[in-house]
Amino acid sequence: MLRHAFAALVLSAAAAAQTPEKKVVFEAAAIKAPDPNYSGSGWHSSKLELKIENMNLRQLIMVAYDVKQYQVAGGPKWLDGDRWSIVAKLPDDTQVDQDDTAMRLAMQSLLAERYQLAFHKESREMSAYALLVAKTGPKLARSDYNGSSSKGGRGKLTCRGISMDRLASLLSSRFELPVVDQTALPGKFDFTLEWSPDEAGDSGGPTIFTALQEQLGLKLESRHVPVEILVIDRAEKPGEN
Repeated sequence: MLRHAFAALVLSAAAAAQTPEKKVVFEAAAIKAPDPNYSGSGWHSSKLELKIENMNLRQLIMVAYDVKQYQVAGGPKWLDGDRWSIVAKLPDDTQVDQDDTAMRLAMQSLLAERYQLAFHKESREMSAYALLVAKTGPKLARSDYNGSSSKGGRGKLTCRGISMDRLASLLSSRFELPVVDQTALPGKFDFTLEWSPDEAGDSGGPTIFTALQEQLGLKLESRHVPVEILVIDRAEKPGEN
């Protein structure tokens, strides 16, 4: 069964040659069940390598298509249940950039091949938050990290090499609402954000809204925006090979 073994995928040169000109695929990728003792989840990319820990299919789609949790609709019953860990590598001649574009395109190929993922797009009006710079100004450290990573847990988010657009994406997954970056802050940053796990802050720590202002010099304001939704038409669990 999948939870007891690795399932590996190696894409041959012949298979790659049959893909569209702009399609990017991993040179090799291994999918396995996550460590049952690991309660968190996250992804880390560095140059040509990608490591994903303990993510369900919805989260994998979010990584591959750079969308938020609320932008993935429909799908099988196990969409948020079954989880996987993935270790993958791009070919040595792949041109990588600071926005992880090549890595995401390769993830899209992997989902189509291994998970048989198919979807269509719809536009829906939604309540949202705008991510803005607070009156105190930003309290963020510029990053010189060659890559990007984020690791979240209960009441804590640790990031390296993260843009404000990426932070907006991470916050969206917390609220299950759109968060749009309107900070106009370019570049990438390293930071740790800590807040009370309960929304009201009754445990003694700050709410996530207060933590953003006090720790990062940012704030959230309510908005209404049209949002593009990915509606899943088909998905299958990856088989062993």
